[in-house]
Amino acid sequence: MRSSFRVNGRAFDIRADKHDDDEDENNSDGSNLAELFILDEIGEPGFWFDAISANDVISFLNQLPKSVNQIDVHINSPGGSVSHGNTIHNALANHPANITVKVDGFALSAASVIAMAGDEIQMAANAMMMIHRSGAFTMGNIDDHTKTAELLGKIDTVMAVVYAARTGVDQVVVHEMLVAETWMTADEAKDLGFADTVLSAKTKPKDSSAQWTGGSHALAAYKKLPESLAKVVANEREQMTMFQTAAHQSRVDDDLASQFEKPTNSPIESHAVKETPLSKLVDEHDGVRLGDL
Repeated sequence: MRSSFRVNGRAFDIRADKHDDDEDENNSDGSNLAELFILDEIGEPGFWFDAISANDVISFLNQLPKSVNQIDVHINSPGGSVSHGNTIHNALANHPANITVKVDGFALSAASVIAMAGDEIQMAANAMMMIHRSGAFTMGNIDDHTKTAELLGKIDTVMAVVYAARTGVDQVVVHEMLVAETWMTADEAKDLGFADTVLSAKTKPKDSSAQWTGGSHALAAYKKLPESLAKVVANEREQMTMFQTAAHQSRVDDDLASQFEKPTNSPIESHAVKETPLSKLVDEHDGVRLGDL
């Protein structure tokens, strides 16, 4: 028996599968499998675009049949809200089923906290994980900013506790990694204890929709992007600049055309405007040639 449904559209796919021994070779041990796909920002939808919230995941877990004893959590997310990430982590970690986390693409920031809930953490050979210090926006006087800074320091501490507990890395070392904004390949994550298994480069995600399509806006906030990702952000910014420039030029051309149109109620006709086509007024290289009028 199989049921499939989505929360928040394309980005969040939840499926609960129940298999008999003779129905699926991947479940020959008779386990009942549920799959959770986290493929977008973490947090409250609206503020975090098409985000996945803690309520979404908890709702998913509450609807699972009691017979489910294996949950595969697929992650490809740029991160988001720490509070939602922590809550999702705790909900998965406290579930009686065995949790296998599969990082299919990115597990960045808060998404890496969720990954630590796995009894086993698998990463695709071309996947990446990133941990860094928490951040926030503050408005107010010096006291408001000071309180926020103190809170962020405490959040960094509790995140370091989660990473240290799962990886075995000393908490002081983890804190240094947070300060440095540490990006890890799959092999590096495994060496440091942030992953248990690196999947073969030929291993495909179980679902072809397991790809994050959120654009580069969520990556632009990070300070130490790998060169390949920095180029993606730069290229998208360049394309946006070209689009804005073209749109501006189009408005300029429209304004030029309107200036040379024949007045509808004018008693005096301008033979220059009447006889000179707009194509002659605008040269491809020199702009407007007023001498031609």
